Amino acid sequence: MRTNAMIACQLTSICNSPKMVSTQKSRVQVIMKMSYQPIVKRTQVSDHNPETNLSQLVLTLHDGTQLRLFDNNGKKSINRLLTMPCPICRKDFYCNCFNRFVDVIDEQLSKEDWKEE
Repeated sequence: MRTNAMIACQLTSICNSPKMVSTQKSRVQVIMKMSYQPIVKRTQVSDHNPETNLSQLVLTLHDGTQLRLFDNNGKKSINRLLTMPCPICRKDFYCNCFNRFVDVIDEQLSKEDWKEE
């Protein structure tokens, strides 16, 4: 299968130029970074307030990243704990990268994970 970059290379005859090769490599690296798949390894109930129906879980992912998952009357949100840099954007401060993975992470949890021991 031929990509647009390959077709453009053939049309302009610059396939062997270092600039074109480095551009193709950087595109591959960007695609690889976007394929992050969080896998929950451990859960711990952090807080539960039955009065306001707010629950919090601390999750540990397969790569050691720790997250806090909030459930507020069925609306879920997520924050990364600052124990290590973000595995997606590599920032060492607050970011919103895990917001797009809330549904993926929530599917890995069961009802028992939300109950206090």
